[in-house]
Amino acid sequence: MPRSNIIPVDKPLPAPERRARVVVVWTAMAFVLMQVVVAALPGYPWSTRTEPETAVRANRFQRDSGWLRTTPTLEESIVQWQVHHLLTAVPPQDVLFVGDSSCLMGVIPEVITQGTQLRAWNLATVGSLSTLGQADILDLYFAKHPSSTPKLVVCYLAPPTLARDQEEIERQGVYNGLREWLYGADAGLAANLPLTQLPAYRLRRPLYQTAAQMLGTSSPRPLVSVRRGPFPSDDEVRRTLLETRGYFAESRKNQLPAIEPATNHLQLTADSLRGIVQMFESTHARSIDLVIMMTPLPERYRKAQDDVDYRKLADTLSAAARRFPKVKIHAPLLRYFDDASFGTPHHLTKAGATRNSVDLAKIIAAIITQPTPEPEPTPASPATGGAVAGGERRIR
Repeated sequence: MPRSNIIPVDKPLPAPERRARVVVVWTAMAFVLMQVVVAALPGYPWSTRTEPETAVRANRFQRDSGWLRTTPTLEESIVQWQVHHLLTAVPPQDVLFVGDSSCLMGVIPEVITQGTQLRAWNLATVGSLSTLGQADILDLYFAKHPSSTPKLVVCYLAPPTLARDQEEIERQGVYNGLREWLYGADAGLAANLPLTQLPAYRLRRPLYQTAAQMLGTSSPRPLVSVRRGPFPSDDEVRRTLLETRGYFAESRKNQLPAIEPATNHLQLTADSLRGIVQMFESTHARSIDLVIMMTPLPERYRKAQDDVDYRKLADTLSAAARRFPKVKIHAPLLRYFDDASFGTPHHLTKAGATRNSVDLAKIIAAIITQPTPEPEPTPASPATGGAVAGGERRIR
């Protein structure tokens, strides 16, 4: 037979290679099937802006961790339990405080209530959460109580919080950690972003927790009951923040450096201003008064440059608030307390916080009883014939 008439026949693949191909095909089919099945399952109950009451108590706010493996840091305890109480236990309030740890440790709601006869709650957390995170917490409160608005929101901050930019916020990770805890993969913040698009990504935390139980991982109870040096345990933080309506006392005393720390330098970054403006917009949309205040500084650090820096800050905030007639910038922003009132450069002692809260109660009473002025229209624009309103005012 001529060679040209021979029909070539493919040689069968060796058995090992055939098995390998079958394994690959079946693995791919199983993966696709798993994603389809998981996509059909009910969503994992993460909190959302529209359903904040679905907070998952068992899941700890902790970066890079699917379950509680170590004792939470004080920072983690404060952020989680303040937000958890907000979502599950905080009733409608007349006065809300949002801010960093200077507010957390410097404002006592019970004293505010005694001085104003108004219900008050402190929702402050830590400066590393950034003003963006503090604005998110305020929005969570509004989502939780859509039909009840407070009479006043007080945004109370210390200089280090204003100086944080996006790079530092990302590096510290507290803001991103909070958003992932609240919103899960929907936040789009996980480092392995491609995996977050898969339906099965939703199962990572319950699977981690199940694995931890099967492997006999340490019980969470000892981890949340351990005191952290001079600071209380996670469980104590939970109880304290609920009992005091969000106030957390500074346990350290007389820890003021002889030389003023660099963190006292006043600088407002564009990223921090963005979070503050978000609060302006949220309160403006609900016709709620908002006042911006700064925590006092120790007398030992008093210097002439402070007046210049704080006036510049007030001017910047006033410019940002021009479109929001119910936003007020407290004047003066710069206050000083005696050194004995401080535990650290930005944290007041219990006695200092009491004095501060008495002062704040008087300021709050004056704001609430003072009518908001009508915005003064500017001359009509020749081009449009319209007017631009500017309503920000400073209060003393």
